[in-house]
Amino acid sequence: MRRKVVLILMFSFICFISLGAFGDIKADFESGNYEKIINDYEKQVSINELKKEELIKAYLYLGASFEKKGDNTKALLYYKKAKELGIKFNNQAPGKLSSLSLFRKVFGFEGVEYKEAKEGKSFFKSPLFYIGAAIITGVAIYFIVKSLKKENSEESNPDNNKTRNEAIIIDHRSLNVGSIPDSWIDKVKSDIKLHYAHTSHGSQLTKGMEILMNKYSRLKYTLEYYELPDSNNLCILDGQSSGDDYITPELYWKDGGDSYTRNTLNKYKKINVSMWAWCTQLEYYSESEVDEYLRKMEELEKAFPSVTFVYMTGNAQARGEEGYRRYQNNEKIRKYCKEHKKVLYDFADIDSWYNGEQATYTYNGKTVPVEHPHYSGDQWGHTSLSNCENKGKALWYLLASIKGWGGN
Repeated sequence: MRRKVVLILMFSFICFISLGAFGDIKADFESGNYEKIINDYEKQVSINELKKEELIKAYLYLGASFEKKGDNTKALLYYKKAKELGIKFNNQAPGKLSSLSLFRKVFGFEGVEYKEAKEGKSFFKSPLFYIGAAIITGVAIYFIVKSLKKENSEESNPDNNKTRNEAIIIDHRSLNVGSIPDSWIDKVKSDIKLHYAHTSHGSQLTKGMEILMNKYSRLKYTLEYYELPDSNNLCILDGQSSGDDYITPELYWKDGGDSYTRNTLNKYKKINVSMWAWCTQLEYYSESEVDEYLRKMEELEKAFPSVTFVYMTGNAQARGEEGYRRYQNNEKIRKYCKEHKKVLYDFADIDSWYNGEQATYTYNGKTVPVEHPHYSGDQWGHTSLSNCENKGKALWYLLASIKGWGGN
């Protein structure tokens, strides 16, 4: 986009310069400023036929002025330049040049009777030129403004909920945070303003971010509750601007809870990514309640087109019937995100994988993913600190992907 804007600006600049240069030709001829005309044209790489006409006339008149002053050496120089450009008179000389002997000698008019021609009108002096130049310049300005508006709109939000070629899926394969180039980490920190709402399980992500920041100086973030921080680091608003930091479905999307989210996004208009994490709701939610979640997220996307909303799956800790229902609901969310090209943070998938192995159990003959035993414990957010670290890595991976990094 920026390249297009630069090209349009250059094109417009040429239009303006050309308009100014050609508009001055008449004045230059009338004032006898032929050297200026010659200097202006000789700086150009190529000369089209219309420009050649003006240049020939400048050479002729400049030569004539020197001949009238008695400086035949310089007069001859300019006459020859005009002749080299292929001037043709057809037995008619422009202006009063027919009275000049050196001119007659150079151009072969000695002893030849011919009529004195009237000087023709240059296209560059006609109204058509100015009308055409004005139209071209106006069109260039229109596209400049249009391009700048579009570019500003795209730069103001990293994704804009526009149609993607494919969904962005963040899962156990998205943990190699070391593969993210520094330039993309810097883009995340400078451009993304994150709104993150969650309960206890969701705190695994922020704890993981803290662990990573203590290990790697480049992965810095600034988090404030209820308010959007102003920092050179990645800025995160945790909770809602209402003063709530334990965000259940009823405080983000369910049963009118989207009003809290709308108020937060309206208050902090710099926020361009928003996400909400499940607790254990998917272990007992019906299919219709999951449908409501998906519908409400769509409504928020339409209401805030400059904000990228991140869908999430629920944790993979429960077993038995509850674990199977959670798995079915997670699958429904995954399927929806893939089909509709959404952004998905697959919390459950990250839970179930460790060292290339996925933990599962069997329920009524069905294989169901479950949190890997390596992560068992309750060091933070009902899991291990190593699982929290993975969740933090996946969050950085998510944000870099939203910005446009292709991943690996």
